[in-house]
Amino acid sequence: MPDELADVGWGWVTVAAGVFLVAIMLKYLMMIWRRRRTWVVTEATVGKVRTRSSSSGEGGTYVNYHYTDSSGERHMGVDSPWFRAPKRKSKLQVRYDPEHPGMSEALMPLWGELAIVALISASGVALTLMSLAGWMDA
Repeated sequence: MPDELADVGWGWVTVAAGVFLVAIMLKYLMMIWRRRRTWVVTEATVGKVRTRSSSSGEGGTYVNYHYTDSSGERHMGVDSPWFRAPKRKSKLQVRYDPEHPGMSEALMPLWGELAIVALISASGVALTLMSLAGWMDA
């Protein structure tokens, strides 16, 4: 390691990682806010429900759903709901982009979206503060 960097150590890496986590969550929060403000919420009918289990991390429940946009056109979407696996032919709340009605997502409860933001942001802040305080030094 060059002498100029030897005094700095590697603590900056964990500080940068913490700041990066917080920045990503702020971007995610802005995306959620924009979608909740501009996208249209409608009811969809669940079609096919597939559950995959995989050691490679691609497992989970995938739901095909059909919805009708405000102009009466039918669309199909596929998503992986985080908090529940709906039954076939049940109803599911989705939101879609009115400018691009084919773009949609299963509606996650606000508390779920905010919990994700709070948990990851808190982790980023803790990582940053612990690094700045010297707790992460080896």
